[in-house]
Amino acid sequence: MGISDLETDKAFMTEKTNSLDNKFQQAGSGFTLFEVLVAIAIIGIVFTSVFKLHGQTIAMSYSSRFYTIAPMLCQKKLSDIEREDLTIPLNDTGDFGEEFPGYVWHATVDSVESEALDESFELARIDVTVALESEGLTHVIRAYRYRNFKDKK
Repeated sequence: MGISDLETDKAFMTEKTNSLDNKFQQAGSGFTLFEVLVAIAIIGIVFTSVFKLHGQTIAMSYSSRFYTIAPMLCQKKLSDIEREDLTIPLNDTGDFGEEFPGYVWHATVDSVESEALDESFELARIDVTVALESEGLTHVIRAYRYRNFKDKK
């Protein structure tokens, strides 16, 4: 190899290095640290909002399920109490068994005085509360029923 060959190789290498440096400088490749931090912050805010929304959706699902089932369970318990001939006073508690786990009920039946009804009638106030203990949700129904004692004699 001669001196001219070395000079040619040196010139070629210098030209190649300069062209690579120019490409990197011209392209401005890569992101700055600030841009990366801003992107991570935005992604964090978005994910936090999405997870919070998801949690609220799950809570609303439990709540809607309760407020669909609880009125039916209240009506069922009210019917059971009316079928038992309205024992006054009544203060009872129980659950709905394995069919509705976690649901409990509390029922009270009290006598109510009424000037509009004569002595042969008795007015009863029935309160039925259904609760889902694990979620802290309750549903209350109140009904008034009367009994005619003339028909019973």
